[in-house]
Amino acid sequence: MAAPRGALRAVKWRLSVVFSRPFVYADYTGKLVKTILAKASPRLREVIESRPRGAAKPLSLSPLYTRGRGGGVLAVYPRARGPGDAAEPVTIEAGRVYWFHVGVETVLEPGLREALAALMAGLRVPARPEPVEVRLAEAVLAAEYSPREPAVAPGPGDWVKLVYMSPVLPSSPLHPGSRAKRLTPDPIHVLAVNLLALYRGARLEHLAALDALVPSPSALRTTRTTWYIYSGRTLPGLTGYTKYRVDEETREPHLETLSHVLSHAAVMGTGTSRATGFGDTAVEHHPGSRRTTGTQHPGEEG
Repeated sequence: MAAPRGALRAVKWRLSVVFSRPFVYADYTGKLVKTILAKASPRLREVIESRPRGAAKPLSLSPLYTRGRGGGVLAVYPRARGPGDAAEPVTIEAGRVYWFHVGVETVLEPGLREALAALMAGLRVPARPEPVEVRLAEAVLAAEYSPREPAVAPGPGDWVKLVYMSPVLPSSPLHPGSRAKRLTPDPIHVLAVNLLALYRGARLEHLAALDALVPSPSALRTTRTTWYIYSGRTLPGLTGYTKYRVDEETREPHLETLSHVLSHAAVMGTGTSRATGFGDTAVEHHPGSRRTTGTQHPGEEG
């Protein structure tokens, strides 16, 4: 039950780029990343433009990132305070290093190589008032998912932290085609897409494995709602981070299922619309005391 059959290896690359001139961008920059890769690779463009029903695309993207004033990572996209508020466009600076993540399953690695070659040579993409050239500065392998050896292997009583680098749009494993977004840190909703990608025809025992992740008492404080602009609409997603403790009663095969789902999420992201730049997620594993009886993370308040 636990080991996924037919699951494919996946890799996540960090591509650093520079733009030839400054320009203003008023939309979610995951769309800009999507445009860059669709022009850089016919193989990737075919997947980006496809509309599969009931199946996740073998591709995940992120928005643009850069370094903030304090040196931390800043996701670059227009933000609004709420559903009725306007958002200021972002300015993409010339010569400044930006980066984005690309996660692909094995079948799309040739497309990724096409994109790297095109970006190394320089690529012109649409921008206002005129097209802008984008060029690759660096490509680094950031993470890998192997069905034979998943990288994240939590045990009973351990802690797992999901850091939402870009807005996450959780979904339901029971209603995978639903447009309704479950904007809560419930692990069954946050990790639903990963579970269904690995275990096609997931059964109750697979859901029980995700239910072994117990959100920390501070989850509703550290997991926040962000409002972004997409095609002129102000929409919500999850941001921040969530800490989960693995229930101490969890045993095999649920632990193995958790290991695969979390390792897959670290590469391919979480939630829906990942091929449009949503759900880019970092996964941290922190061993915990096997004798801990509460749900509080060491050093965590609340």
